[in-house]
Amino acid sequence: MKVKIKNVWIFQLLGFAAAVFIITLLLIVLFSLPSFRTEFNLNSDSIVKIATIIAGISSPVVGIISGYLIYITLNRQTESNNDQREKNDTDIIFLMFNQMEVEYNNFRLTINPFGQTPEKNYYGYEALTRYANMYRKTNLVELYEQFAKDTKSDSIIYLTASYDLIFIKIKESSIPDKNKAFLFKKMYFFFLLKLEPPLSAIYNMAKASLESKGLEKNWITIFYEKYHDIDLPGNNMSA
Repeated sequence: MKVKIKNVWIFQLLGFAAAVFIITLLLIVLFSLPSFRTEFNLNSDSIVKIATIIAGISSPVVGIISGYLIYITLNRQTESNNDQREKNDTDIIFLMFNQMEVEYNNFRLTINPFGQTPEKNYYGYEALTRYANMYRKTNLVELYEQFAKDTKSDSIIYLTASYDLIFIKIKESSIPDKNKAFLFKKMYFFFLLKLEPPLSAIYNMAKASLESKGLEKNWITIFYEKYHDIDLPGNNMSA
């Protein structure tokens, strides 16, 4: 709405300038016509000289005013472009966030412990939690090797990568810091309430396996440590 109002103001300014230009042309034509009385004739040499002097004096003034109006117009247009860029960034972030929630809610775990029919399906948080609980055992190294071979591990990595991309997009966007703080807080609580509980078991499992083999951190451990107890920029989480 703010962008539309500024655009209307710019069009009104340009319309006013066009109207002044047309009126000026009409006045020039009018005053150039012969007068029906001699004393009102503006075509005499003396009147022409006076008009020339006035035109010479007024032209720079008109140029300055025109330049100022152009500056105001460009400035308003720049502000309008910035507002539009901010709106585009906000729309993209919410689109990415909504897509991540769809990916989260579509995560499915099918359980059929006794070969019963029909199988029982779990989705979203319950599916992630039940899946992670399958790896809350003592032999973490062997469990992580099983996890790495499971196709569901790809879904979890994809979900965490989506979260990371949204966080980076917020940080690099042209959104004002005050609004960024709200978005960061939303991301923080999504991680705290929906990702951290199930990921903690997978993180402990991955960390134990990598340390036992002397390997460097992988994506799961890097992601968890990056966003666990994160100090969000521009936001006081204790408030």
